Amino acid sequence: LEQQPDGSQRCSPMAPDRSAISPLFENTSGNGINSPPVCDSSGPLAFSATKLDDDLNTASVVPPSGPITIVANSMGAGIARGWLALDRHRNGHTAGDRVDSIVFVQGGHAGAWLLNRPNVYLGNQALVPFIQPVADGVANSMFSVLGVDLSRPASMDLAPQSRWYRSVNPSGVPDNIHYYNFYSSIEVNFEARFLLWSKRVAHVDLGDGIFLPGSNDPRDLPSGGGARFLPFGDQAGQHQYSMRGSATFYFDADICAVTGGYGCTVAISARFGNTLEQFINSPAGHGGLTGMRVDVGNITKSRRDLMNSSEVLIESCAPGGQMVTPEHEIIRVLGDPASACSQEYP
Repeated sequence: LEQQPDGSQRCSPMAPDRSAISPLFENTSGNGINSPPVCDSSGPLAFSATKLDDDLNTASVVPPSGPITIVANSMGAGIARGWLALDRHRNGHTAGDRVDSIVFVQGGHAGAWLLNRPNVYLGNQALVPFIQPVADGVANSMFSVLGVDLSRPASMDLAPQSRWYRSVNPSGVPDNIHYYNFYSSIEVNFEARFLLWSKRVAHVDLGDGIFLPGSNDPRDLPSGGGARFLPFGDQAGQHQYSMRGSATFYFDADICAVTGGYGCTVAISARFGNTLEQFINSPAGHGGLTGMRVDVGNITKSRRDLMNSSEVLIESCAPGGQMVTPEHEIIRVLGDPASACSQEYP
């Protein structure tokens, strides 16, 4: 963003070397590339992937010697996947040879399920009818609060099975890099209750609310997208961590039996709204982990660093397998990526 004399900020269009983008898909649809100007977070992922390669080879950005670690969050993982598919030796670019490790946090390895519209899919199956409205509610709330413009190239690229992922994922990833992947697995339960009786009627894993768990295989293109990534199996220089969470949607049959019609609708709506907010603000949720909080109609910084909070704990892959925060484990891994995990894990 460029600071303007009046204090406002203006987006500076990206203009990478287009000859370097191949074999990546360059999305020129939607609202266009430069009208209105498109920033990194809204423009084609191919632009950002190429810019990452440029930065890795710019001495003022990256020191000219020593190993390089890339830490990628959310859309950043989709961009890093694009960079991995690029020829890192283009025009004398050799910094890619120094990238010895990549840490992904809630990353878009195969796309965001909320962008798979108009119908939301889980895995390879359409959601059952009574879960579909809940999924749509999550999607609409997320889009509204986060201000996602579905017509922007980046949103289109981040959709599951998009032309971006079809150009990136099939090529796989290099086997000489240490990979550490952190993804969320929030289980949503649907429970019916009547007086003292209750029964879980369904449950579904909605990942972190933006990205479903998906597949470990980096070449897969699941219809629901995904954030899992473990191409060569657990080993000393590669590991995957699951950040757990849960939420429950209740249907109180007793309230409906007593109040009927209108009261039943109000009760279900209240339950839905409360649980939806609980789900979105889960510590392991896509926004919650990075300190954002969603309230009705707006999004704010909660000032809680959940990456380093006991609200989210994972099992370390170090000998002993202690429960630690994601931030603690990332810092430990970065100290020695090649031998961060026990060969015998778990």
